[in-house]
Amino acid sequence: KGFLVEKKISKAAFSTAFISTFIFLFIYMYFTKANFIKNIFSSLSIREILISIMISLLCISIESVIFLLKYKKITFLKIEKDCFTVFLLLTLIIPAIEEFIFRGCIYCICEEYFNTKIPFILISSVCFGLNHIIYPKINIFTKFIWGILLSLELIFFNNLFCTIITHILCNLFIYFMGKKQK
Repeated sequence: KGFLVEKKISKAAFSTAFISTFIFLFIYMYFTKANFIKNIFSSLSIREILISIMISLLCISIESVIFLLKYKKITFLKIEKDCFTVFLLLTLIIPAIEEFIFRGCIYCICEEYFNTKIPFILISSVCFGLNHIIYPKINIFTKFIWGILLSLELIFFNNLFCTIITHILCNLFIYFMGKKQK
């Protein structure tokens, strides 16, 4: 059989591991990088908000085109539960946690070890794509592309709030389109 055994991962187990990772990384970054939280979060300008909106539209557009090419139609994750907790998790909490981990932490770590931003873009994007492995495989590729765009946004603005806003807007769109497809 070898080392790789294909096994379906439950979303609950995946979520538990994801939240545990976030808590560990937050504590690690807090104690090892005293200025991390202060430096990477700053206020947003109107220009940054508008560019975040444009990047979120670009992410959704690219994902839609990829789905059209692969499936001959645009599909969204169907949202089964009509629950405020699910809405809050999918549209606010998870995007903020993912951005903290995949852009914030990885950016700080890569900044220490590399002289260029390219390793950050690649590592961050690959990890972000692989984080979506519990969904259809095409999502790994589309989220890799999202990762590139979000990484570039962080590099350009040096503000994690920008990428969080972009990610929240993308997830809001996907949430409401998933509710519509129900």
